[in-house]
Amino acid sequence: MPNAHYSLGSWCETWDANGVCNWNSSIGLFGVYPWVEKKTKRYGVIFVYQRDDAFRLWPERESIRDAFLTAYEL
Repeated sequence: MPNAHYSLGSWCETWDANGVCNWNSSIGLFGVYPWVEKKTKRYGVIFVYQRDDAFRLWPERESIRDAFLTAYEL
């Protein structure tokens, strides 16, 4: 997660021009990835089971998330 920062139990992945977090996520120990996009009010949960190094599957998670966002553009 380039440029992400940990914030009160979740990761802030992107910010708006005022520095307000507009994309939160919180990857779990075994790879569950819930996310909330505040600007468009979209959210989702991706379930995977990765016993070691949950971040190893990060590119796949991004692909799944991006496909969802493209399919359900507002």
